[in-house]
Amino acid sequence: MKRVFVRLIVLGGLTAAGWNSTYTQSAEMSAMMVLRSQARSIAEEVVTEIRARLPDTSAVGLNVAARLEPMIVENGFLDVLNSAGFKPWLVPRGETDGSLVQVNVLHQMVRYSAVPSGLFERVVQTTLEARFRDSSAGEVIYLGNYQRSRVDTVLQREDPLIRKSQGRPGEFEELSFFEKVAGPVLMITGAFLIVYLFFTVRN
Repeated sequence: MKRVFVRLIVLGGLTAAGWNSTYTQSAEMSAMMVLRSQARSIAEEVVTEIRARLPDTSAVGLNVAARLEPMIVENGFLDVLNSAGFKPWLVPRGETDGSLVQVNVLHQMVRYSAVPSGLFERVVQTTLEARFRDSSAGEVIYLGNYQRSRVDTVLQREDPLIRKSQGRPGEFEELSFFEKVAGPVLMITGAFLIVYLFFTVRN
C-alpha cells in the first residue's frame, strides 16, 4: 500500500511561521476540502502510472465505486485527467468498451478527539484501490492501494456537514436542513428550561 502521512499541529498565531497553521482554520481547509485534496493527490499518482500506456490526448473512462457518495473522488480524478491532457468521461459500472480507470473507495474517515489543551485532534483519511483496463493491449492492470492521512490540531470541531452512515467506512451523507438546525435549537431550548426551572424552584 502506498501511503502519505502528514501531521500538523495547528495552534494559530500571526507570525510568518504560524501562517499556515492559521490558514488551516479557514473554510478552504475544512474536512471536506482535505478529503478532496487527498483524492486529487491519489489521482495524480494513478495518472502518472498510466501515462506511459496512453497518448496524452486519449479518451479514458472513469468508474468510481463507493457505498454512498462517489463525487469527491470522481471530481478529483476528472480534474487530474483533464489537466494531464486526457479526455475523461464517467462510465457506468459494467460497461466494457475503451480504456478505463476503475477506482474503489475502501475508506474515508473524519474523526475528532479532544486533547488536554482544549483543542481537538482531527484525523482525515482516504484509502482507494485502483485498476486500469488497457483496451489497446487487452489487459487489466492492478495498480494497488493508495492511502492519504492527515492529522492536525484544530480549535474547534467543524459543523457536521458529513457524517458516517451506520458506522461503515467509506459512507458519508449530508445532514438535512432540519438536522443542521435542530441541534442548536434543542441546546438553546434546553438551557432556557434549566434556567427557568432553577428560578421557579427557588421561588
